[in-house]
Amino acid sequence: MCTIRKLVLSLFVASILSGCAARRYQPVPIVSTQTASMLETRSFGDSGLHVFLEKYPTNMCGQKTTKDQHRQRWTVS
Repeated sequence: MCTIRKLVLSLFVASILSGCAARRYQPVPIVSTQTASMLETRSFGDSGLHVFLEKYPTNMCGQKTTKDQHRQRWTVS
């Protein structure tokens, strides 16, 4: 029984590792001006952020959060 588990586990790990090794790295140049402009246009007033927070109203522990709690955590004290 134990040898079957080891065999299944080794096959599982081998399949996971081979899947990761199959993708080839494709370098993409980083355009610093474009990246900087994208970061500067982001804000807490973004409608996409509000839609995301309404769609996922819980934190990582599964507790409900309010808009005030989000502002409190994201604002520099």
